[in-house]
Amino acid sequence: INRVSTYLYGQEIMYMCNEGYTRVGPEIRRCSKLSQEAAWTGFSPMCVEASCGDPGYPLYGSILGGDFSLGGEVQLSCSAGYRLIGSTTRTCLSSGRWSGHDTTCSPISCEPPVNPRHGRALPAKEAYVFGSYVTIRCDPGFQLEGKPKLKCLASTESVIIGGGGVWDFEPPTCEAVSCGEPGIPQQGSKDGSIYLYPHNITYSCFAGYTLQGASVLHCDSTGTWTAPVPECIACPANTYKSNTHLESPCLPCPPNTHTVTPGSNSPDQCICDHGYKADSQGECQGEAKPLLHIPYFQIFAFRDSMLSFDSSSRWINGNL
Repeated sequence: INRVSTYLYGQEIMYMCNEGYTRVGPEIRRCSKLSQEAAWTGFSPMCVEASCGDPGYPLYGSILGGDFSLGGEVQLSCSAGYRLIGSTTRTCLSSGRWSGHDTTCSPISCEPPVNPRHGRALPAKEAYVFGSYVTIRCDPGFQLEGKPKLKCLASTESVIIGGGGVWDFEPPTCEAVSCGEPGIPQQGSKDGSIYLYPHNITYSCFAGYTLQGASVLHCDSTGTWTAPVPECIACPANTYKSNTHLESPCLPCPPNTHTVTPGSNSPDQCICDHGYKADSQGECQGEAKPLLHIPYFQIFAFRDSMLSFDSSSRWINGNL
């Protein structure tokens, strides 16, 4: 710069290299005097092809490309389990510097998966490193629906959130085990229509029947009912039961009455025995029968026949 044909004492010149080249030597030289003669200070610089030098590769990463001269490019990447922070491609500029930003490789990690209801992820950690697994376990009485093991992988999203890791599958769920429909006894009913752990089913019998077995069945954590379905047993003949209360026994019919069949559900089904008739109060009373009048001569004829039949018979107080 400031190039002229003749330079006077004290004048300066400045050296600059064309684009793509770097100066080696002083930038400014001054016209001075050396041993009574005019001379330039310093020495003539040189312009050599620009080079940015080896940019180096990040820890846990690698570099692809060895052209460090002007316009040269290098590709930077990270090892598996690490995500790249910075520039993936850098170009050597005329300034002798690399474009972009320095590159680092940060470990990839996943946040804990959401614990399913009635379950949990094991082992429990604050973060899971790339490639590690987590196992989902359900509480007793619940069975797993979905994949039991999840693996931490690198996210492919353009926007990285958290540690840059994602789970390979959605977390599974824990569903209650089913004991199945238990059934209904004949002459009985059940209260409850949910057959999952930990629900109960309650049984009762119709009037005229008593319950034999467990009145309440519980669906346990193994998916089985705690007892078999109970039976409804008919009240024996000549008894009745007019309600469905479990604690109520079969009651006997009133005196001089009976039932036609077992399983009676009302005292009205207790009818009078043969020879009895209900009075105005509904109680069964014996029916009155007319007396038989035997002629006097027939009594003696009967007595004579008895004497002839048994010679040992004798009269006592006028009676045979």
